[in-house]
Amino acid sequence: MENIDYSALLDTIMQGNCTLFVGAGFSLDAVNFLDQKLRLADKLKEFLLTKIGETDFNTDLMTASREYLRKKGDHELIKVLKEEFTIKETSPAQDFILSLPWRRIYTTNYDDVVEVSSKKNGTPIECISLDKNPLDYKNKRGKCICLNGSIRQLNPDTLYKQFKLTNVSYLTTEFAESGWITLFRDDLAHSDLIFFIGFSMKGDLDIQRIVYNLSIKEKTQFIIWEKETQRSIAELADFGKIYPIGVSTFSQKLSEAYDEFIPLENLPMIYESFRRVNLIADIPVL
Repeated sequence: MENIDYSALLDTIMQGNCTLFVGAGFSLDAVNFLDQKLRLADKLKEFLLTKIGETDFNTDLMTASREYLRKKGDHELIKVLKEEFTIKETSPAQDFILSLPWRRIYTTNYDDVVEVSSKKNGTPIECISLDKNPLDYKNKRGKCICLNGSIRQLNPDTLYKQFKLTNVSYLTTEFAESGWITLFRDDLAHSDLIFFIGFSMKGDLDIQRIVYNLSIKEKTQFIIWEKETQRSIAELADFGKIYPIGVSTFSQKLSEAYDEFIPLENLPMIYESFRRVNLIADIPVL
C-alpha cells in the first residue's frame, strides 16, 4: 500500500468540495437500542429467518424479509428493523468523519448514524429520501441522500415504497430513472475527491458503470476494512485508490492531520456551469 498524505487529503476535504459515500462497513461500530453492534445483511437474514423458525439460510435478505413479512406482518417487521437500525451511540471515528464539510453524502445504509452523529456534533445533517424532488436540493450542500430508505421514515407505507431490503446495495430503478441520478453523477464529476467508506461495490454494477464511465479513478478513494481479500482489492483498484485501513484508522489519521490544519484563505471560486471558450481568430469590429 502506498504512503498516504493525510494532510493533503484533509486540506482538500476542508475546501468543501468532496463527496462522501458510506456503506454498511461505515456503520458497524455504532450501537443500536438493543445495545448491540449492527448486523450486516447475511446476519440480519439469518436473524429474521431464525425468528420465524426457519433453519435453511440458503437465501437472500430480500426473500428472508418477505417470508418474515408473510408470517409476522408488516408491523412486526418494522418493529424488528427499528430495533436493529435505530442508533443509540455512534463512534468517535464516525463523528469526526461526519463533522467534515462534505459537498454531499450518499448512503446505502438503513440506519440513522448520520442523523445521530451530526446532531451530536452540533451540525445536524438532513437526510433525504428518493421521494423528494432532487431539484430542491441541487444547490443545498451537506445533505445526505438515502438510496435504500431511512429507518426514521419507515412505516407500513414506506416499507413497500421506499425501503429496499437487499443483500447488496444497488442503485434501484427508482433512483436510476429519476433526477437523483443526474445529481449523483454531477457530484462525482465535479468533486475534488470522492470517498467511498465501508463500501466495496460488490454486486453494485450500476455504481461501477457510473464511476468507470465518468473517468474519475484518479480522484476516487476507497476506505475498506483491514481484512479485505487481495482479490477484492485488485477488483476495486480498477475504480480508484484503495486504503485497506478501516474506518477507525482512517478517521484517526485525518484527525491527527486536523490538529495541524491551517485553513486556506481566499480560495478560488469553483465554477461548475461554465466552460472556457478560446477564440481562434480576432473578431472584426463593425
